[in-house]
Order: sequence, then C-alpha cells, then structure tokens
Amino acid sequence: MAHAIHATQLAIQDIVDATPFLKWAGGKNQIFEQLRPFFPTKFENYFEPFVGSAAVFFNLRRIHGQFSATLMDRNADLINCYQMIRDELQKLILSLESHKHKHSEKHYYRIRDVDPAKLLLVERAARFIYLNKTCYNGLYRVNKTISSISIRRITQKIRGSPATPSLLFPVQQDFKLTNTHNYETS
Repeated sequence: MAHAIHATQLAIQDIVDATPFLKWAGGKNQIFEQLRPFFPTKFENYFEPFVGSAAVFFNLRRIHGQFSATLMDRNADLINCYQMIRDELQKLILSLESHKHKHSEKHYYRIRDVDPAKLLLVERAARFIYLNKTCYNGLYRVNKTISSISIRRITQKIRGSPATPSLLFPVQQDFKLTNTHNYETS
C-alpha cells in the first residue's frame, strides 16, 4: 500500500525555510541544483511517488512558491511522520525531547525493537525520527518487520537535534493544509 499527502495553496512565506530533516537513501538535496534543469519551470500539479526526505518537493516549493502537490511513499511510517509534524507538532517535539534525554545504547535498542504498530501515531513518528537520527549512517532500514541497523558506534550521539522547532515548524507549515490519501499499488 502506498501512502500520500496532497498539499495545496501554501503561502511562500510559510515554506521558504522548509528543508529535509531526515537523512534518506537516495535523497536529492545535495544534488538538487544538478537536477534542476530537468524539472519544468512552470507547472500546476506536482506528483512525487517516492517522497523520501521530500528534498525535491521542498526545493521546488522554495523556487516556485505554492502549487498543488501529491506526495506518496510506500513507507507508511514516513507518511505518518509528515502527518504528525502537520497535526501534532508540539506532542512530537516533547516525545523527541524525551528520546534525546534518555539517549543511550540501551535506549536505542529498546526503541528499535518496539513494534511501531503498538504505538500511538505521534510516538510512532518520534520513534521514526529518533531512529533516523541515531542509527548507523542515518539510514534506518526495516527488513520485513525487523530493524537491521545498529546504533552509530563512533560517537553514539544524536545527529543534530531532531526536535529543533526551527527545523520542524517550516515543515509543519508546508504540510498544514494537506489531505492524506492511501493508494493501493499493484
């Protein structure tokens, strides 16, 4: 099942600072300027079937301002993360701060081993961000239902502060007027 967010009519002042906050395999933020010539200069609707860190989306919003967008990904936890930033940012920040204060190797493995389906949606999003910020190389993966990634061994620190409002508030603004949709894939 693919999951989607539909974004419409966002003001440019709300979104100019929104940037990817997740490290994502295949993320396009660092190479966006090289890819930019391949995107149309004008469009009314934008569809991104593999949103990941949303780097292309955020960069196009920065350049073009408001436009209708449908963002999809097969990763339900990723879409939930964006929904919780949109709908429950204060609760999400509190949960992320709790992870930050409890951060240790023991805490990491305890959180990694929790079945996300048993968590409240905001806790699930906080778990997703926490694991992304603390796992080895920032590339949190799940094989079937079991996480296969260990904690960062070199420093075992959280990469950046996942709960920094200056990172998440612009993202919330980008998604605050969104509708969510689930799509079946073949």
